[in-house]
Amino acid sequence: MDVDPLAKLRADLETAPNDPERHLRLADHLLEQGDYEGAAAAAQRSLQLAPDSVEARLLLGKAQMRQGCPSEAAFQFAQILSRHRDHAEAAACHESVRRITALVDVVRNQNPPELQLSVRNHVVVLTLAGMLAPYTEDGDLTEPFERLTVGLHRLLQLGQIGCVVDMRRVHFVTSFFLSKLLSWRRKVVGETQGMVICGARPEIYELLTSSRIVRVIPLVDSMEEAMRIVCAAGQRGPSSAQ
Repeated sequence: MDVDPLAKLRADLETAPNDPERHLRLADHLLEQGDYEGAAAAAQRSLQLAPDSVEARLLLGKAQMRQGCPSEAAFQFAQILSRHRDHAEAAACHESVRRITALVDVVRNQNPPELQLSVRNHVVVLTLAGMLAPYTEDGDLTEPFERLTVGLHRLLQLGQIGCVVDMRRVHFVTSFFLSKLLSWRRKVVGETQGMVICGARPEIYELLTSSRIVRVIPLVDSMEEAMRIVCAAGQRGPSSAQ
């Protein structure tokens, strides 16, 4: 009878709960399986037991990257490089995080809170709220929308695998925004990467489903489902990106 690898790792850990290497093996397995929170916790425990472990710190940084915590991940990679300047993998990860963080910070600092983006598990999340129109009572939003477009494009160039548009707090959309969605799908994300809309309110969901948007961008209820679809599309390749 085949033994579940995770069950075996946990059983091994129970026999030696203070063995940093066993926590490290568990972290490595969880990271590979997509349990980034569990991987981070196991790597953190391994690092507590063996503070000089480069492997544990590297795994912790990778897990934090996947969780969408670039600042925390950058700290781990910087700690490795402070002692091992020639560590190629840590250097590559640190540079990747630096570029991603810089792009996200530009949008965070210059855009209103209703038009933001972040990176989670190598997926760009566009977090939108309020009234999605070129002009509102608060002013001209054409430049903030353009920053989202540029940020999304550059983040995808840096290796992110797709995009989720979070519309859970959106209460009004215009034809301007619908055209933006189509432009992001066709001109920015393209055919080789996944894009999903999540959490649209009933009245907006009805508008999206009655338009041509739904033909090219799936609509789902939850962020978890949207992330799953985009990540699966990224793993399978171009044929399943939509």
